[in-house]
Amino acid sequence: MAGLIKTVLAMEHGAIPPTLHFKAPNPAIEFASSPFYVTTSLRKWERNGTPRRAGVSSFGVGGTNAHVVIEEAPAQLAPAERRSHQLLVLSARSQAALDNATRQLGAHLQGHPELDTADVAFTLPHRAPGFPISPHIGGQFRG
Repeated sequence: MAGLIKTVLAMEHGAIPPTLHFKAPNPAIEFASSPFYVTTSLRKWERNGTPRRAGVSSFGVGGTNAHVVIEEAPAQLAPAERRSHQLLVLSARSQAALDNATRQLGAHLQGHPELDTADVAFTLPHRAPGFPISPHIGGQFRG
């Protein structure tokens, strides 16, 4: 677990920490002719056009081994780079329920101007189950 946390923090900070207590390499390992190296001081972790990726292994007694490959999350867009308009999706069983949900959402957004509309638009469809489209209310866009 410590290795996983250390690796995630290294990704977040873009730096590879030094290997503790390293004195000298094993003479049987030919580091000079391989892509491997031992980090002896804090080193910047370059992306080189791809996301940072790392493998973390844990070797236990009796074959209880674990290996995980992690990749850094994509960079989030700055608010200025996001779309100027967002589609806010609501789902309800009736027109009255949809009107009520629309009013409640509008009041909540007006009362919390610090909320990022893109985050709200992303979250709304994942909060509640969608209902089948009714011929009575389907296809209407409400503002």
